[in-house]
Amino acid sequence: MSKYIEQTFFVGNLHFDAKDSDLTEAFRSHGYKVGTTKVARDKASDRSMGFGFVTVLCDDEDALLSEMYGVEVLGRPIRVQISTSMRPDNKN
Repeated sequence: MSKYIEQTFFVGNLHFDAKDSDLTEAFRSHGYKVGTTKVARDKASDRSMGFGFVTVLCDDEDALLSEMYGVEVLGRPIRVQISTSMRPDNKN
């Protein structure tokens, strides 16, 4: 039996017009249960800073990384990796 855990992923190479809902839709359209999404925004211009985070309920991080890396969001292939700032073993 697979064990589902909530995992946060860093998503890079986002379009400057990207919104939280664009990340949510990208992951949901591939069958993932999305908890939260957050696109980092510039405070002055309110434009995307080109990266964000998505929290997903998954049982296989490697499969998600393989499937989602390179998926196009607003015409740009995204980069996805496990968010190291959210790992319990992070010493920062």
